[in-house]
Amino acid sequence: MKKRLTTILLLLLMTSVLSSCMIFSSRDARDRYFEALSTSEPEETTSDTEATDADKETTSDTEETRAAKETDTPGLENEEIAEFTDESMLPMQFAISEDDKYVYLLQDIDRTYSKISVSDSATELNVVYDAGEFYIKNMACGNGFTAWTESTDDAYAVKCYNHKTEEVTVIHSGHYDFDTDYQILEIKAYKDCVYYTLYFNDKDYAAIMCYDVTLGSETEYMTAEFYLPEKLISAQYESLDLNDGWLICSEKTTAGTIDVWMINLEDDSNMLCHLKQNVLLVYGASFDQESNTLALYYQTVDDSDHIVICSESGAVTDVVDFNRSSVAYRDRIRYIDGNLYYVEQTVKHGSANNFRFRIVSKKGEDILDYKYAFSYFVADDGSIYMLTNDFSKASASVKLLHIVP
Repeated sequence: MKKRLTTILLLLLMTSVLSSCMIFSSRDARDRYFEALSTSEPEETTSDTEATDADKETTSDTEETRAAKETDTPGLENEEIAEFTDESMLPMQFAISEDDKYVYLLQDIDRTYSKISVSDSATELNVVYDAGEFYIKNMACGNGFTAWTESTDDAYAVKCYNHKTEEVTVIHSGHYDFDTDYQILEIKAYKDCVYYTLYFNDKDYAAIMCYDVTLGSETEYMTAEFYLPEKLISAQYESLDLNDGWLICSEKTTAGTIDVWMINLEDDSNMLCHLKQNVLLVYGASFDQESNTLALYYQTVDDSDHIVICSESGAVTDVVDFNRSSVAYRDRIRYIDGNLYYVEQTVKHGSANNFRFRIVSKKGEDILDYKYAFSYFVADDGSIYMLTNDFSKASASVKLLHIVP
């Protein structure tokens, strides 16, 4: 989860609170930004409203969805693919690479271990890397490789495991001052390339780096100067996402607003989404090319979190409003064919180990929940996999989800 305490500092800098609105434009229209801003207002949300009791459920829950969390959720069925019970080898993330390898990030909540497993079967664990004292923050799978970012309190590294040669390559590494510097270490992969965020704290700029695994070469794909000299509130590339060949990233403008880039990695065509000043920080994003729709998970200046759906025309639909005790886990959302996917983490009775996988459709009118699911993966064929936990016996399971009409 991002360092959300930094947004408190930014609140002091915002003098106007405007409605969230946006348009899509081509990248070469960036200079005309102030002339092209949309003035449309967000449509009224049909989802959660704010709650002040930290132990309450999100108030979007109807009586039916509350009951569903205590039983099997109507509309959802699952098939267990694998179960893991070794407490030193529990999956935290799961993915299937482009060369059909089953990849697990093995990790416990207390961060006592971080390992990468790559195998030919979803039921088998084959540890290819142990991070030791480092903590693996994020991982991504491409064509024949798995890449990840890892860090300690004063050091970081970006690494890649080649599935064919079985070698680990250090793409980038360095040291930083945890109190004054910043490294968010987001990472994504597409085909033969690794994309990751890197902050050059000594030069006051941020970059999205591109590492070509086949060539072994690294370039600065995009760069942006820090919005403010203070590193912790620069907010450049705070969000980095990639789905269906589209790289999506947030960038702070010199005017203090946020732009969201959508770049097609196949042909470099791109669009730009302009957010109004009430949007403080973008946590995550997803772009659906078929409907030309952008989903955004962000925080506004009133310190509230939202997931909105944005159309090409500039219309904004607020589909999820989080209360003070809930977040989208790991800031990750996906929007595919009219369905929004995310894992909600809620603090209840002092514990943050409360998760449920959510499918939101019809602009928030229909919600399906699957409790205990803390991670998910959408395969290229549309299949949805979940990682679920059973705290009663310290186990984790991989399940294939089926949506029943």
